[in-house]
Amino acid sequence: MHTHLLNISFKAKLLLVVSLLIYSQTNHAEVNGWNLYDLTYYYGNGGTFIDVGENKWVERNQDGEFHFDEINRDEWSVYLRRGSMVLALDMWTKTIQWERTSGNWVTLYNIHQANVMNSNYRSDNVVTLYQHNNYQGYAVNLPEGNFTLEDLQRRGMRNDDISSVRVPNGYRVTLYEHDGFQEPVRFFGIIVSGGWSLTLNTSTNLPHNNDQTSSVRVERISEDSNWWLDCDGFYGYFEMIFSDYPISSECD
Repeated sequence: MHTHLLNISFKAKLLLVVSLLIYSQTNHAEVNGWNLYDLTYYYGNGGTFIDVGENKWVERNQDGEFHFDEINRDEWSVYLRRGSMVLALDMWTKTIQWERTSGNWVTLYNIHQANVMNSNYRSDNVVTLYQHNNYQGYAVNLPEGNFTLEDLQRRGMRNDDISSVRVPNGYRVTLYEHDGFQEPVRFFGIIVSGGWSLTLNTSTNLPHNNDQTSSVRVERISEDSNWWLDCDGFYGYFEMIFSDYPISSECD
């Protein structure tokens, strides 16, 4: 337990334990300092902290984006440093604490929700989604894994706001129009339900699917895999016929 919590009365500690038990029931797994991956907190329109890998964290709120180094973890907290500022993401008190002076911790924000690492995620960020064409605007880095709209929003993406994507060799990204990885159902090449999906293993702008992405899959593939093109209705059909690109037998 932290030294800054030692002066809390027994009654206060009991209330904290009861509160923590209630809080943990709202999550699929109990969140603690060892497994904390991201959180949201109360501040203006809300704020987030997310572990982006390699002991780096990003905070986003109405004031902008701020980068922190992870300096330690213990049973209940993750400790972050930015310049001379040290913060504790404290899952015992469900607060974000600032070390104003050595050993003197002050509460900055109350934590709204916290999450453990999705078991499908890898630690390396490999694909980048961009707000605007030509890789401009804000950027969202994704490791290998499956990302619902909620996952993407916690990483800083807004719904229906992506216009270009970078995909390195050896990886494939599938963008979905709707949340939950809904696969399109087509009749004679025309999408009749489920929305479109677009699978790529190359960096590109998204002129035909601009500002429409709501869920994403990132997968590892061999570097010499065929190009994957979207068969979105008749456009995709004619693209398959007249394109000089090699077309995979599983055109999505």
